[in-house]
Amino acid sequence: MVLNVEREKNMILEQQAQLQREKEQDQMKLYAKLEKLDVLEKECFRLTTTQKTAEDKIKHLEEKLKEEEHQRKLFQDKA
Repeated sequence: MVLNVEREKNMILEQQAQLQREKEQDQMKLYAKLEKLDVLEKECFRLTTTQKTAEDKIKHLEEKLKEEEHQRKLFQDKA
């Protein structure tokens, strides 16, 4: 009977140890995913900023082209 209690106690301790290892592995996986998420969020912000800058440059160039076309038309009308 004492032997059975000892076996059961050892089995419970082993289960607890296994659960603790699994918990630590889960925490490590979660930490890795959070780090990856942080990297992706930073990359998204960088790309969004780059896209906004490119859109602003395109808009500026379109306005400049429109003004140049207007000036060319005025020059042709004078000639």
